[in-house]
Amino acid sequence: MERTGFRFGIIRAALAEQGNVLTVTELCEMAVVSRSGYYGWLKAEQVRQDREEQDRADFQLILDAYRFRGYDKGVRGIHMRLLHTGVRMNPKKIRRLMRKYELFCPIRKANPYRRLQKAIRTNNTAENLVNREFETHGPRSILLTDITYTPLNGAHCYLSTVLDACTKQVLSYTLSRSPYGSEPGSYRKAENKPPQKVQKAKEIPSVSKETEGIVAQREGFEPSWDCSQTDFESAPL
Repeated sequence: MERTGFRFGIIRAALAEQGNVLTVTELCEMAVVSRSGYYGWLKAEQVRQDREEQDRADFQLILDAYRFRGYDKGVRGIHMRLLHTGVRMNPKKIRRLMRKYELFCPIRKANPYRRLQKAIRTNNTAENLVNREFETHGPRSILLTDITYTPLNGAHCYLSTVLDACTKQVLSYTLSRSPYGSEPGSYRKAENKPPQKVQKAKEIPSVSKETEGIVAQREGFEPSWDCSQTDFESAPL
């Protein structure tokens, strides 16, 4: 319909030009429209103006709902906001007016943490060596790592620790400004009080379990602690 109205507008502009020798019938044949349709379009000019004014008034309501509370909204959010203000407007009309006046709601971006978890998800499952027996095998048998961060002066400070699963003590730790790890051997031995003696039930190989947190799952993150370069054995028992 808009394309037909554009053709009717061209015909009216051509007839208004000085020196035009073409008739309405000839111009309608050239534009592939009917003459009756052209005359009907001329008679409905006031109706179109009233509709345009109504669309502008309705769009102002949509714009107020769109800017409510300072964040952008989609068609459903605008529709709900209008209902709260006592205005009932069809979502199809809201879409039409937004498209007409080029009002677009930005698409919400995917959660980067969820995307990261999906990207690193694999079908490979490691063998369960610990079987949740963290204290049965005694100290220095099962080591756990953890990493956390805190905002500091506009940046982030990262803390990575090595924990003893049996004694719950921090054996070593390191601080870094980057989540991608620090230099091997940079872990410091923590000062802990001597824990109670725990008798080993059975011997198993020393197992170290790295954290599965979001920071450690970031692409490019590499754990920087090295058991061969960290003196865990000399830590007090």
